[in-house]
Amino acid sequence: MKFLGEAEQTYSVTSNFGTVSLPPADSLNDIDVFSLSSPSKVRIKNQGTTTVTVSQAADSNYNSASATMTLTVNPADIANSTIAAIADQTYTGSAITVSPTVTFNSTTLSETIDYTVSFTNNINAGTASLTITGTGNFTGSKTVPFNIVQAATTITFNDITKTYGDSDFNLTATSSSTGALTYTIADASVATVTGSTTTIVGAGTTTVTVSQAADSNYNSATATMTLTVNPADIANSTIAAIADQTYTGSAITVSPTVTFN
Repeated sequence: MKFLGEAEQTYSVTSNFGTVSLPPADSLNDIDVFSLSSPSKVRIKNQGTTTVTVSQAADSNYNSASATMTLTVNPADIANSTIAAIADQTYTGSAITVSPTVTFNSTTLSETIDYTVSFTNNINAGTASLTITGTGNFTGSKTVPFNIVQAATTITFNDITKTYGDSDFNLTATSSSTGALTYTIADASVATVTGSTTTIVGAGTTTVTVSQAADSNYNSATATMTLTVNPADIANSTIAAIADQTYTGSAITVSPTVTFN
């Protein structure tokens, strides 16, 4: 009994008048289980069972003769194969699969012919597992880990234009991540922010930054937008009623009371 992957084995056959070699190598080329690399050396090709027959010609004292034996080649354990290191994979939101490079005795094996592949924990960032299970000439299984790393966060944060006097409003950013959002405004003379609620302070332009914390599948990130506050139209203000003025012979001026909002 032999196992797939074992080294070549030399066999000899003895008779009552000397040692007899196996048939020439080229006479067994159609055998799927083994082949002969020399008249008596067996090279294992595939798992299985086959009959090996030795035939001996007659000599001056003995008749011709033959004998048989059974050669059994068991499947190799796929655990003895080598799986090449798997590069880090980036989180996509879907199950991540890879095609591993598997070698056995320096020979590259073929998926579906020599093994099948399955995965566990292969959706979220963290450590996933790849398992190969032997088929055909292989039996058993082997499991190796690989990493799924956090993805880059994509934030959409659009510019906003307001007019002085507009009511408070909420800043809104959309993101691929679920991490907490924090807003800051560069110029407090234009606007201020508490949480996401923004209060206009004066006309001008300023930069607003949103910062997002990392979550389990996405890295932290920042984005900026421009907040523009245009001046209000003074026509929308209110001038208080002006009391009657008495003639003085000179130009009369008053200081009006003007309110807005």
